[in-house]
Amino acid sequence: MQNANNSDLPLDEMLCVCGYPKSGLHSMESPCPECGSIELATYASSFSYYGWNVALLGVGMTVVHGLFLWISLDVGFQPPEILLAPPWVFVSMPLGVLSLLYAVISKVRREPKRKWRRNVGMALLSVMLLPVAGFVALLLYVAGGGLWTV
Repeated sequence: MQNANNSDLPLDEMLCVCGYPKSGLHSMESPCPECGSIELATYASSFSYYGWNVALLGVGMTVVHGLFLWISLDVGFQPPEILLAPPWVFVSMPLGVLSLLYAVISKVRREPKRKWRRNVGMALLSVMLLPVAGFVALLLYVAGGGLWTV
């Protein structure tokens, strides 16, 4: 008996649009015994999925960059000027903008299972995390009278 979720099927298995495996049929052009269709299922890539991964990469780069700056300033190491803003400006910001573009394309194409709000939130986090964290650090520095206290 065939498993209902088709989890044990090989990845290159030909499936009907209804999900029925057509490997046991006489030919691929014969109609499906379940739905009667002769069309095969095709996988369409999702811009929503790509947008989520790009935004996640941007947030990861921002977190690593922010931790590097925080630890280097905490131990008294003055990082080179090239490591202060360019990783965020040239990596995290473009990834966030690209993720926003993917979210808009996903919304326009009306993809099923798109998670538009989640992707936009993660993209904005990628773009805005470092400036907001820097502003909060500056406020804490000024409120502490110019001393780094935690």
